[in-house]
Amino acid sequence: MCHLVSLQRVSKQFQALIPVYLANCCSFDLSQAGPCIPKQMGLESINLIACRQLKDEAVCYLAKKCLKLKSLSVAVNTNISDVSVEVGAKNCPQMEHLDLTGCLREIMSPSGYQVKYSN
Repeated sequence: MCHLVSLQRVSKQFQALIPVYLANCCSFDLSQAGPCIPKQMGLESINLIACRQLKDEAVCYLAKKCLKLKSLSVAVNTNISDVSVEVGAKNCPQMEHLDLTGCLREIMSPSGYQVKYSN
């Protein structure tokens, strides 16, 4: 993973390897990436489509660390709930795009509006 994070800056082909790698992971330990992930994590876009073991805790961690996040895709992840959506909304004021396609869950937002995840 550390090498993929470093190489993603080289070309679009290397950047495309990250989702392929994550889609085939059974688990993901962020400590494996070590110093390759910047401590400030000024990421603006994260694509976590179809990560089989993605859980709210991971999305919440990213939302709390990546305060400049503008785009987050967690499509086709059945373990995502309203918890991570709420944390993302509270911590990422610059968020412009949140892809929940295929999450197939129904949640109640803090404001009382019903949000449906769908295909």
